[in-house]
Amino acid sequence: MSPHTTLATPPPTVPPARTGRFSAPIARQVEVVRRLFEAFERRDLEGALELLDPGIRFFPVTAQVARDGRPYEGHAGIREYFRDAVELWEEVELVPLEYQAVVGVVVVIGEVRARARTSEFTAPAVWTWRLSGERVIEGSVHSDLACAREALGMTSRAHGG
Repeated sequence: MSPHTTLATPPPTVPPARTGRFSAPIARQVEVVRRLFEAFERRDLEGALELLDPGIRFFPVTAQVARDGRPYEGHAGIREYFRDAVELWEEVELVPLEYQAVVGVVVVIGEVRARARTSEFTAPAVWTWRLSGERVIEGSVHSDLACAREALGMTSRAHGG
């Protein structure tokens, strides 16, 4: 895959978060997370970095298959994440369906649809974002690691189970 390959034709828009049911501070944090999904959808690294604290720690499924589970840390780590995602996945679509939040934490329930060279998968996903003010300081994705490895043609035994 060339370094200029994109990760999929993005869907038209990330569904709006229904922020009216949250208090103003929480609604602002939900909006930050919604904008982060939009930035990823556009493959807009700089737009994503504007929403992320310089000390961000990010634990996506991609870290499990590309980095032995080590998180992507800081803005340099997020740049590496974007490179790894392009290298591993021919297409990725994140589908946020429901936002839940309390001050400092936004949980998004949805699904991931991804295609690699050997296969594709759709799996439920839960994204958990911790925020300080209006900047994301930590993110994690919980999805089906076995499906991701299978789509990439990786065996469980070869990658430590």
